[in-house]
Amino acid sequence: MGYDKVPAYSSVMDYGASIFDELPTYGKYDIAALRYGYGRKVETLQPDDNNGQTSKMVSLITLDNEQQKNYQAYPRGILDELEKRLKADSP
Repeated sequence: MGYDKVPAYSSVMDYGASIFDELPTYGKYDIAALRYGYGRKVETLQPDDNNGQTSKMVSLITLDNEQQKNYQAYPRGILDELEKRLKADSP
């Protein structure tokens, strides 16, 4: 990434001890938070056919719509439902 030294943290949302510790770009956490908050997408690691893992972007919009029908399940329900679907989709 062209850094002279390793940044002290991985997010522009963290506060560095000095202005020289600031990240010149968004960190991995920042990008994930923006994708989740604005795009309702999460990145997941799925097993592949070669005993490795592959990255996959998953949209939460369909899950959101289903969970909104049951307001009591919504806060934790979206994560539980995503986990169930990912397990069902994995080989």
